[in-house]
Amino acid sequence: MPDLPPPSIHFASTSGDLGTPGISDAGAGCTHGNGDDGRFIGVGTTHPDPSCNVGPSGVLAFDAGDIDAFAMSIDHCTSMLPLGCAWPQMLEASLRALSPSAAPDGTSSVPWTADGYVPPVFLDGTYGRGGPDGSNGAFMRPDSVLVVIFVGTPRDDCSTPDPSIFSAGDPRYADVLGDYRCHMDPDPRYPIARYVDGLVGLRRDPRRLVVGIVSGIPGEATLLPPSEILALPDMQERMDPMRLDLLGYSCVGLYGADEPPRRYMQLADGLLARGASVVLASKCTLDRDNVGLTQRLLDAIAVSMAGG
Repeated sequence: MPDLPPPSIHFASTSGDLGTPGISDAGAGCTHGNGDDGRFIGVGTTHPDPSCNVGPSGVLAFDAGDIDAFAMSIDHCTSMLPLGCAWPQMLEASLRALSPSAAPDGTSSVPWTADGYVPPVFLDGTYGRGGPDGSNGAFMRPDSVLVVIFVGTPRDDCSTPDPSIFSAGDPRYADVLGDYRCHMDPDPRYPIARYVDGLVGLRRDPRRLVVGIVSGIPGEATLLPPSEILALPDMQERMDPMRLDLLGYSCVGLYGADEPPRRYMQLADGLLARGASVVLASKCTLDRDNVGLTQRLLDAIAVSMAGG
């Protein structure tokens, strides 16, 4: 992007695996414990190429030189990241990864958050990993544009304060199949406002936040407002008569089939209302739209860097 100054980029990755703390019979690839717990994954630590192991900070940094080589390094080094738990808690994991700790009076301990921002408290009574005293502290910088990209799993987000919903033997949920426990009434998950407030609050100016969401949005609907996407028939949670006891798909494509990503669209709707930028893409059309997705992300970042 020749009209912008040379970029200084920090890149890091985490998974939606927050484990199933206190639950030993969840199955589905989940760890008995806290999973990745919002820690940045030492990018490529499972990769045979040692150049991909960026050390305990999990941050790849680019400040000068060959931006194409940096991009290729990200592509190469993230190609073997672990899949993690089948109960995705990507919204909670992102908040855990990026949020700072609190000062003794409960307010933010860092100067780069929004006025009035109160750091969220997590399941174990601790704060996030994003401040200078956290394990992910090498990532955030005071005046940067923060770009958060969610690459959705086939299931919708299930960030919850109650890990017992994942227990196969919990008598409270004996009549509820595992796939439906994230969709019960009343909703056992954290409210979406937790993530709208939490992500927007990480920047003093909400225009410095860009969020990309790659999920099971139906067909060519990615340019619609999130509120209209939520109203589409394929985005409604319903049983699939062809897949016994499972939710119906919202889209089917080259990269698989996905259930309706309603939580991600609710997040997008809330972020837009607060002044952040949101770029949407469908996993079911990504094979022919990945160039368009990249350009739309770059356009949003450029506008953000220019101050809105």
